[in-house]
Amino acid sequence: MLEAVVATLREDRVESLGRSALSERFENVRRLKGAIAAYEARLVLATDRLGDRGLDGAGMLRSIGRRSSVSARAFGLTATALEEMPLVFASLTAGRITADHAAGLARAAEEVSPQKAERGLLKDADSVPADVFARRCRKWINRNRPSPKPGDDVDEKRRTARAAPMLLIDDEADNASINTRYGSGEVSKINGQIRDLLQMFDRSCYIGYTATPFANIFIDPDTDDEMLGADLFPRNFIVSLDPPSNYVGPTRVFIDEPDDFIRHIDDNEDILPLKHTKELEIQSLPTSLIKAIRTFVIGRAIRLARGQAGQHCSM
Repeated sequence: MLEAVVATLREDRVESLGRSALSERFENVRRLKGAIAAYEARLVLATDRLGDRGLDGAGMLRSIGRRSSVSARAFGLTATALEEMPLVFASLTAGRITADHAAGLARAAEEVSPQKAERGLLKDADSVPADVFARRCRKWINRNRPSPKPGDDVDEKRRTARAAPMLLIDDEADNASINTRYGSGEVSKINGQIRDLLQMFDRSCYIGYTATPFANIFIDPDTDDEMLGADLFPRNFIVSLDPPSNYVGPTRVFIDEPDDFIRHIDDNEDILPLKHTKELEIQSLPTSLIKAIRTFVIGRAIRLARGQAGQHCSM
């Protein structure tokens, strides 16, 4: 069985396929991985039922499957949960969901109940990527977790943490925090994680800090998600801070003190014109550029001799 599958994969000439055929292969791989994960879960359960002194299912995953101990234990818990969720097991076997989706459903089954997790989450698992589904699982668990029993310290700590006010300060907020996914409903990873973190607390405040807030003010203010909440548009306030006295920016360089910073050059046009095509071959360097490089090297050597090797030094 294994040899036939491996041979089929090895002999498939994917390099010559078009987009439609490649898409079909990706779907086949997803279905195959799901079926393998379901089969592996059955192996784990069968091993656990042996009841002898040998390795349990997680132990086999680690020793023979070469998984890490954390991954082996996690998959062992997933397999146990799947045993109580036949519809999830069937979806995984058919490749409609991945092992990551199954792990999220297993966590929901443990926190709430297998039956409720299967009814409340399986439809979502069939339609969204695993990272989006994981966030939805956490939100669903928070909404559906049973009320804590008296004296349950773990749940008490969770409630206390959720009730605490949370301030999140995002430095360089115009960089990775912006949702750069183009599709409707799609969310880039860091943007989704920030919004997910904000939703974990009953009271949260997000402050974005950046010198170039242009991308932030163009965030769609109406973007919202049932699980992730609103996007990071600065809807409450925008404050422009005065720069410190030692700040060097374009205003100081080009307006306030241009004579101290700007050096005009006029020996480049014959060698390296400002407007040129990418095919231009450089045969030599302008004298002004050579002088600038030599000046920088000498200046850097002087600073090294002064013991300033660890300080900033830009050209």
